[in-house]
Amino acid sequence: HPGWSEQNPEDWFTQSVEGIKELTSECDKSQVAGISFGGQMHGLVILDKDDQVIRPAILWNDGRTTEETDYLNNEIGKETLSKYTANIAFTGFTAPKILWVKKNEPENFAKITKIMLPKDYLAYCLSGSFCSDYSDASGMLLMDVEHKCWSKEMMDICGVTEEQLPKLYESYEVVGTLKPEVADELGLSENVKIIAGAGDNAAAAVGTGTVGDGRCNISLGTSGTIFISSANFGVDMASAVTPPYSAAEPVCRSRYSGSANRRAALPNRETICPRTIKIKVFMETSCFFIYRLLVCIYIQKKAERSAREIQSLTGVHSCTSCSACASVKRSSPSAWVIC
Repeated sequence: HPGWSEQNPEDWFTQSVEGIKELTSECDKSQVAGISFGGQMHGLVILDKDDQVIRPAILWNDGRTTEETDYLNNEIGKETLSKYTANIAFTGFTAPKILWVKKNEPENFAKITKIMLPKDYLAYCLSGSFCSDYSDASGMLLMDVEHKCWSKEMMDICGVTEEQLPKLYESYEVVGTLKPEVADELGLSENVKIIAGAGDNAAAAVGTGTVGDGRCNISLGTSGTIFISSANFGVDMASAVTPPYSAAEPVCRSRYSGSANRRAALPNRETICPRTIKIKVFMETSCFFIYRLLVCIYIQKKAERSAREIQSLTGVHSCTSCSACASVKRSSPSAWVIC
């Protein structure tokens, strides 16, 4: 299926448990006080009444929901969506994925008891708490961002109920403690706290100091994100840019590659409000040149290793005598030249 991107949520938990064991293997485990998360956003994880994963998670970079996204933007309307959620629809968001499952896998849709995001699945497995934080939840296209609650209108559009959606927390709030059986497996205390956490880019905003008014960070990786801090909440209907609440509330806004807004409540008392500037072309160009640079560095290092291997096998050293090689050495003093 071209454009599809799925993973098994149970693999996340299995490998996270192994990672925690390895991480704490050489430390005093009694000093571990809490566990929290920074996770990929927008992915759809659905569980049945027995808390079993119904189908593989549909990830943020899955592109199958073009039809559902067009329906939301064109038939429901961007202005209406923006009123309900402070966002418009994009294929990566969770709501279009729910509509896709409803249409294409009705038997799976009928089994849904819980809808959650990737990092929140880990929180649920560790603590039994059915929860999410505001940063992650705002990327689902199901949340009334301005009023910090689930949108009744969007739930009706998607055919889901509030009981199927997680309880919302601030990113820094305690949502529970380790389950006894998980604590035993990890060798940790049952009193270890599980904290709500944040979507990956919301957490990165704090980590990079993008806090307060007029600050910016740019992240170029599997996706591209631009954060610019501002102090006031508002919705730009034309560009789907969502500034934050007042400075009295610690909040965070962002937009993925010019395509998504998110909000996170964070523990500091300064306003964080990533607001996207429409410079996607700049980002794509930057990614291209960074990629070219990395490729050039890789090729150079590989060539140097190959030259050293040739020297060790043949005894041939870098040429310093002929004029052609001397010319190369003058332009690239560190180059390894073999005739």
